[in-house]
Amino acid sequence: MRKRVVVTGMGIITAHGVGREINWEKTRQGQSSIGEIASFDATRYRGRYGAEAWNFHETELQNLRKTRTDRATHLLVHTVREALEQSGLLEGLRGKNVFLSLGTTLGGMLSGEAFHREVIEKGPEHARLTLVLDYLAHYQAINLFRELELRGEYAVFSDACASGTNAIGHAFHRIASGEYDVAICGGYDTMSEFTFAGFNSLLAVTPALCRPFDRERDGLVLGEGAGILVLEESEHALKRGAPVFCEIKGYGAASDANHMTSPDPSG
Repeated sequence: MRKRVVVTGMGIITAHGVGREINWEKTRQGQSSIGEIASFDATRYRGRYGAEAWNFHETELQNLRKTRTDRATHLLVHTVREALEQSGLLEGLRGKNVFLSLGTTLGGMLSGEAFHREVIEKGPEHARLTLVLDYLAHYQAINLFRELELRGEYAVFSDACASGTNAIGHAFHRIASGEYDVAICGGYDTMSEFTFAGFNSLLAVTPALCRPFDRERDGLVLGEGAGILVLEESEHALKRGAPVFCEIKGYGAASDANHMTSPDPSG
């Protein structure tokens, strides 16, 4: 018998700000937080606009060293704490089994860029190898387990724009099948020049405004941030009096296998 799966916690950081309230309010007001890229020189690219989360710098860490953690880890840890606090599980999961399912394009690419710069500027023998650790796309999940003292298993999805949604869907299946009572899931990414250059080389970034429903649309605008959900088996959530925001009824994924980056033009 398949279990029912509900959402009991949410955490979010975007260019709008840090936390659910400010993001919901600015979304309702129709505000745009897109501006010219400030974290690197974007003037040589087709597009120079992005949605950078300048209201967020770093979060407090107890079990990790700040000098060895990428911005991606800070985004992830902060939003997971927010989601767990709302669900009432921030302290209750320590040492207990939980399923962590995350989606990211390039994980700690900012650390990868920093390592590459040091190799060029100082030479390979002087570049900090610790930068390579948090660059790997699965290492933020490991950092989260260490920081929050969690047990269980994790899965990391890196399949472009579908990464976060697939991570949520996979977590849904693991609870619905009865394997776990609680799952932490969602997506995160930082604004990095490597990613920005890649999207520009595909001519996917607009040089002006993002107009997704306009006949004259000419590209997207990249952003950074993190969005996390806490999923629970319904009875598990109700027994402990957790807030229930919605129920996930199903999930599916498919691929038309048309092209490496483009969907079937016929839809």
